[in-house]
Amino acid sequence: MAEAQTIQALNSELDQQLRAYAEGGSGRLQAQISSFKEGLQTFEDLNIVRVRGRKARLLIMEDYAPVIGEVDGDIDLIGRDSYHTLKNVKGFFCHEHNVFFLLRKETSKPEPKAEGEADAREGTA
Repeated sequence: MAEAQTIQALNSELDQQLRAYAEGGSGRLQAQISSFKEGLQTFEDLNIVRVRGRKARLLIMEDYAPVIGEVDGDIDLIGRDSYHTLKNVKGFFCHEHNVFFLLRKETSKPEPKAEGEADAREGTA
């Protein structure tokens, strides 16, 4: 139990430090999030993009080296006046020239077929 409290305290301290950094940043980062469900979302004037995946953590700041990867977790978009968290993100990302691109995988399950509804491929030879 004490270990969980220590981790929470460290996370809270890190969040405060990131917000303090974001207050003084220039806001040169941009994030473009693309998905079939919500289309293209653009976030401007960001200072930090934090990727918190199941296997890795990544902190992207302005003029950061180009990077490409896969995420299965949360993404925080931190600006001077904004803090957006995308929860349970599955997809692929790329960062170059101060633009963070994210292509989200669709994770919703297909709707079940109604009774008697045949698949378009069934019955064809």
